[in-house]
Amino acid sequence: MMQSRKMTALAMLIISGSIALGGCGGGGGQRLTKAEFAARANAVCTEFHKKIAIADANNPKSSLKASLPLFHNEIESLKTLSPPLREQQTFDQAITLIENLSSNVATAAAAMRKNDFDEATALKLAREDRAIVEKSDALFTKLGTKECTSSARKAVK
Repeated sequence: MMQSRKMTALAMLIISGSIALGGCGGGGGQRLTKAEFAARANAVCTEFHKKIAIADANNPKSSLKASLPLFHNEIESLKTLSPPLREQQTFDQAITLIENLSSNVATAAAAMRKNDFDEATALKLAREDRAIVEKSDALFTKLGTKECTSSARKAVK
């Protein structure tokens, strides 16, 4: 019973992590228009969602560990984009949320490697991740990056 609850909490963490990490990052280079930014971010998010879906399908039990490099690559790819100046603050908030989510995923993966992933930790991280996803979805929608929302991730499956 306890093992089943742990696995359910872990599954929620993996799902919420992979849903939200299709987000946006801080920018460098020439500023994009809002439409250009949205198109590029949406393309990156779509590709990320496909890769996560493949990782989940190939080995669901190790998808958390396998997803970490994908999350990091996603964040770095999106950080190369430069949103319009008036969108910079929203963009920065979105990347902070994604980095927090990535940190939670790394915490869960490390605890699992040590076989120290208790139910309380899993549930706490899952609750935090749900809150992050909710906030990040609102930011992505505001930025015009609907492919970076949790509903876009769910549509890939």
